[in-house]
Amino acid sequence: MVGVLLVRILCKTPHFTVFRWTELLVLLIWGAVQELAVELISTGSSGWAFVPHWWNPVMFRFNGSDITLIPQLIWLIAPIIFYLAAVRVRKAINVT
Repeated sequence: MVGVLLVRILCKTPHFTVFRWTELLVLLIWGAVQELAVELISTGSSGWAFVPHWWNPVMFRFNGSDITLIPQLIWLIAPIIFYLAAVRVRKAINVT
């Protein structure tokens, strides 16, 4: 919901009516930043750790914990799916 709020604050109205790169970019940046922050906080406090594999390589190490690629990729794909669905739903219900 914070991503939607950021789109409303940073992008021109109307929001989520047609595909706009600026709206998608806001969601992508927010998704990447929040995922990285959550992962850094969690792995830094031993909340969880990802085990690196060939399919989930280490991007970098933080406080002795591995920060892996797959969670970042998920938050690269999730905002795209959300944004496309939001635009489609908005068109379908014709909200102004």
